[in-house]
Amino acid sequence: MLNKTTQAPKEVGNRLVYLLSKNKESMPAQMEAELLVRAHFCFRLACSLSGCDMVQHMVKDRLPQYIRNRHFRLLLRILTGIKAYNELSYIFDALLV
Repeated sequence: MLNKTTQAPKEVGNRLVYLLSKNKESMPAQMEAELLVRAHFCFRLACSLSGCDMVQHMVKDRLPQYIRNRHFRLLLRILTGIKAYNELSYIFDALLV
């Protein structure tokens, strides 16, 4: 499995995004945050800017839900896991309010 993952990281990222979009309502927030981080890692490994951008948009869309449910540690996990601090600066803004 690991060998296939390293050979096709973009496909793994696409499958993770598919899981996220399909199970949006029923997935626990901690699992969702971890899958966002892992999907972004896969896209970054594959040098897929469109994939990275897609994950960042998914994070932005889910931000109000994380804040409403007070999942601040998960936001920090996403921020430190994705490591795109400039692109995710809106998370800093939300956490500082």
